[in-house]
Amino acid sequence: MWRWGKEVYLGEWHKFSMETDVKEAVNLTYELGWIPEGIEFVTKFDIMGGESFIYTDEKELVIVFSYSTDPEYVFYMDSVDNIKEEVTINGMPGEIFITPSEEETNTIVWGDASIPVMFSFTAEFDNETMIKVAENIKVIEVEDED
Repeated sequence: MWRWGKEVYLGEWHKFSMETDVKEAVNLTYELGWIPEGIEFVTKFDIMGGESFIYTDEKELVIVFSYSTDPEYVFYMDSVDNIKEEVTINGMPGEIFITPSEEETNTIVWGDASIPVMFSFTAEFDNETMIKVAENIKVIEVEDED
């Protein structure tokens, strides 16, 4: 069963996790398949059940893509005054949070509980660009179960 777990803490943070009937996560690795021109990879690090990738642009703004296949992993985000819209990314349900200020980052969170996998992408991009980046996530490695 797929459900976004949302929790507002002191009116500022949303918490995203998933509930699933899947007993074990499938070991898949993901990366961004498309990013706007001028964006450069900086580093990546492991998170519970996945990875976070850090990018930057010509203004040295931080851009973050993360995924986790662990249903216990929780993504947190600041959501004060953000405009929330439901979206579908390649058939997966999600939400995009657009900030009222051009100087703050927008966040899109989406996932598929049947695998399970949950994604998060944060950047100072417009709505269309955020969705285009999300729709171009690709699997780069599938580990054998042997």
